[in-house]
Amino acid sequence: MGGRLLVVAILAAAVALGYFTAMAGKFPNRWPLDTPPPSFDRFAHANGGYYDQVWDVDGRVRRVHTYSTTFVGDKGLEYLAGFERADDARPWFAYLAPFAPHDPRVPEERYATATFPAPGPAAAVGEPEIGDKPGYLRNRAAPTDAAVAALRTGQLRTLLSVDDLVDRVLRHLDQTGELDGTLVFVLSDNGYSWGEHRYVGKFVPYTESTRIPFMVRWPGRLPAGAVDDRIVATIDIKPTVLDAAGVDPGTGDTVDGRSLLDAHRRERLLLEYWRDPANAPGVRTWASLRAATWQYVENYDQAGFPGRVFREYYDLARDPGMERNLLADADPANDPPAALGAELAAARGCVGVSCP
Repeated sequence: MGGRLLVVAILAAAVALGYFTAMAGKFPNRWPLDTPPPSFDRFAHANGGYYDQVWDVDGRVRRVHTYSTTFVGDKGLEYLAGFERADDARPWFAYLAPFAPHDPRVPEERYATATFPAPGPAAAVGEPEIGDKPGYLRNRAAPTDAAVAALRTGQLRTLLSVDDLVDRVLRHLDQTGELDGTLVFVLSDNGYSWGEHRYVGKFVPYTESTRIPFMVRWPGRLPAGAVDDRIVATIDIKPTVLDAAGVDPGTGDTVDGRSLLDAHRRERLLLEYWRDPANAPGVRTWASLRAATWQYVENYDQAGFPGRVFREYYDLARDPGMERNLLADADPANDPPAALGAELAAARGCVGVSCP
């Protein structure tokens, strides 16, 4: 959801600069179908699902039988072609957001029986002891290998259609001569656990849930095939887009991110989650600081702990799977710096580019 909200923030600048704007797919969760997404010239949005879904297409609410990922691509290409016909020299901003691989993970018919290699060994899958984790993990039954495998296969089958969507859009841009002049982001808004720490899903502070695919393409400005090891997040998209467009956000802009086009390296990143019983029963509010070699987590409203806060600290260099909470081993030599709690509190209240 965070990535989708950033689109709203980018749009104001795009509209002010005279960009054509278009979107297809999912907007913020449960956006009313009778309310046009603001600032888009063309739009097709729905609230989830795969086949036979109700969409608002340019102000007309109707049922669409086409597989939703394919329909996102259809509308995206239609809108881009329309912009080119109207004024090929005018810049555009397009946001395409398929539902895949969300539940219920319905694949396109041609991919309904696709198979995939088994995953390799993964840290924290089958973790034998989770007594050093918060209660919502300690108190839940471990998922079966079969259930995790079925979930993984279903998600990957839906993602084959997403691959097709990306391919169609990039081929169109190539054929129209616009590919090399277009800044392209391909990313997700959350990660997903496949059995790590006996958990399946998102909403938790561990690597599998918080790390996302984040790929950027811009020939001539970004080297092909390069891997950037900086700590980045979706908050960096808006300042990067504004930087690429030559827009100064001004002193009144309080976005916490930084442009990825400069050499800035953040030392740590603030991660936060607020309790949402409808989507993640048992997972309570938490906040965390993540660095390259460590992660500190505070889980709030935890009965039985001082201040009702359960703390975690992981040495990511030695324990990349986050299996050993060093604050639960009773060895004071393993404790993190005492200032981390204060640093986390300061980060939670921070606003602007100086924030972690």
